[in-house]
Amino acid sequence: MGSYPLLTDKEKIMANLEMLRLEGQGPHADRFNGVLEPAFIGFDVEEKSVTMEFEVKRWHLNRGGILHGGMTSAFLDHMAGSVITAYDGTQCPTIDMDVRFYKPGHEGDILTCVGKIVAAGRKIFHIEVKLFNKATGDLIAMCNSSYYNIKNQNP
Repeated sequence: MGSYPLLTDKEKIMANLEMLRLEGQGPHADRFNGVLEPAFIGFDVEEKSVTMEFEVKRWHLNRGGILHGGMTSAFLDHMAGSVITAYDGTQCPTIDMDVRFYKPGHEGDILTCVGKIVAAGRKIFHIEVKLFNKATGDLIAMCNSSYYNIKNQNP
């Protein structure tokens, strides 16, 4: 995979993250990304990472009363997409996600999500995301995923 230039300017990265935050408050607030209500915590340019938190709400639970696997996957996917937007300023469709589940999440838990760009190419981004219970530090789930870089593709 060839090298692809990512943003390193902290102000531009912050502006991209602010755009994502406002997306959850604007005309798209009622859509899926808006109702996830992520709280952006920070980013690390050297690591090409972003950190955010999610609160596990009642509607995120399955019949057994624990965090639904689909919601867990949604948190991971949203984080991965947010990392790409932060460092590239674009939105990219998911190609694949390999999700591994380790511990359950419960209503009221605050989950810290850290996503980082593992590799960025002209056509594909590879992202790793880890989801932790903020209070206990337990790893809840993680994924490795790929995203199609639509920014540089010819129609």
